[in-house]
Amino acid sequence: MKGYYDAVELYYAKGWTDGLPIVPPTEDRVAEFLEYADVEPDHVVGEIPERAVYVRAEKVAINAVMAGCLPHHMPVLISAIEAVCEPEFHVNFLASISSPWVLTILSGPIVKEMGFNCGLYLMGPGNRNNATVGRAVSLIFWNCFQAKPGGVMMGCLGHPCRYSFCVADNPDSVWGPLHVERGFPVDANCVTVFGGFIPRAQRLSGKTPEAVLNYLTEAISVDWFSRGAYVVIVPPYYSSIMHEAGWSRRKIEEHLIENCGASVAELKWRGTKWGRLRSVYVGNPIPADFGDQHRFVPLFKSSEYDDVAFAPGELQRKPEIIIVNGGAEAGQYVAHVTPYSQSTEPVTKEIRLRK
Repeated sequence: MKGYYDAVELYYAKGWTDGLPIVPPTEDRVAEFLEYADVEPDHVVGEIPERAVYVRAEKVAINAVMAGCLPHHMPVLISAIEAVCEPEFHVNFLASISSPWVLTILSGPIVKEMGFNCGLYLMGPGNRNNATVGRAVSLIFWNCFQAKPGGVMMGCLGHPCRYSFCVADNPDSVWGPLHVERGFPVDANCVTVFGGFIPRAQRLSGKTPEAVLNYLTEAISVDWFSRGAYVVIVPPYYSSIMHEAGWSRRKIEEHLIENCGASVAELKWRGTKWGRLRSVYVGNPIPADFGDQHRFVPLFKSSEYDDVAFAPGELQRKPEIIIVNGGAEAGQYVAHVTPYSQSTEPVTKEIRLRK
């Protein structure tokens, strides 16, 4: 056991861990992960060309072992790292002072087959698969992308989900699998990566889709007010209400896109939103003009106020709502994850499992 503890302390001393103990990545264990995924150690899984960073399969396996993963998690991690390295994800932007982080979402038969949690305590802790896969993604960022203090991370406050941020969509959802909405076959296994902030939960009320979504619309509208993709996590209690009334994921998305927004008066009062990152920005609440309380600024749809309500990068992003069906049967809560406001877009990849 002394060798084990010495290895753990070595990783602390070298700055190779996130502050939690690691599983020592022995050569045999790393080779087992590579063999399971049928990849060579020097296979390039992802790259960040502008920083000349290349993530090879061996590094993915090393960090997966360190995080406590099992060999069958390796294909999931390969697809996740491929996804965050896609140009539209803009992985470099996660070094922001506002401390966004990567949410990893699993969908497909793999959720049941590997035992990912899509129910009670969806966002953890308690499930090894969610916890270790999410942690492995973070450790790969830590050790391969230098996404850590002293590296490129510039977060003012940090992000508690930085340790692990992985959830699964319910494969038995009344709406069908999430990845079908994102253009993949129903029997596929997929991973979606999303750059965002801390999940925000709201206790809702109502027995109709419109009543329920009124609360959610308000919660999203009073948040960061950034145009782009949002993740909304809907538990079975509310997905059943929606489904029975004939509401699909797409109809919910359309409703939110149509109705989310704030008045000009509200955005001026916030100060940091009106003219943010533009020449008219003052950084303090701005007195409202007569009638501003009746002038509506859509969060997801273009309007005459775009140039002062949103930063330039936000206007280039595709507005969408990624609706994850998960959580406990009991409880009247829904959560949403606000996107990082500047550039990152969600990316979905199919997971190539061993035949």
